[in-house]
Amino acid sequence: MSEFLDTLRTRLEDSQKRFQATQQKLQQAQQEHQAAAQEFSSWQNTVAIETRREQEQAPLLASKVPMPIMGPESQQPKAPPLPTDSQGGAPAVNKTDAVKVALQQHPNGATPKQICEEVKDQVPRTYVYSVLKRLKDRNLASLKRGKYYLLVEPKSQEEQDRSMSVQ
Repeated sequence: MSEFLDTLRTRLEDSQKRFQATQQKLQQAQQEHQAAAQEFSSWQNTVAIETRREQEQAPLLASKVPMPIMGPESQQPKAPPLPTDSQGGAPAVNKTDAVKVALQQHPNGATPKQICEEVKDQVPRTYVYSVLKRLKDRNLASLKRGKYYLLVEPKSQEEQDRSMSVQ
């Protein structure tokens, strides 16, 4: 055999060894990425569940607060009326908050159609698209492959300091 052919084969073997080593590193990096993505998704789902649970318990806790007995009803202070919608019927709902809550319930993303279905009693369909665009423009939500994701707001420096001192 020629010396040139031997040199080529040696280089091919070296190249094959490097390729196999980098392929193993790639597989390891992909596994780490999948584990991190799964952990992130789990935490995001947990936060969404706990937020929903707190929102559901807030009215219950407020109703359990004892009211002082004040005598005749005419002396009791009256609560201010709830704001109503344009027809004067049902109490008005903060439409942006309704869309945000719907997004929180979908940590793996939601299509506009899914969000419209969830908030159809509270928010008109056309307004859902406006809210989603506004959230995206303000970097509070992102759009990937037709699904909207609610972004986690970064902690302020003060909150980071508090969390560090607790640990």
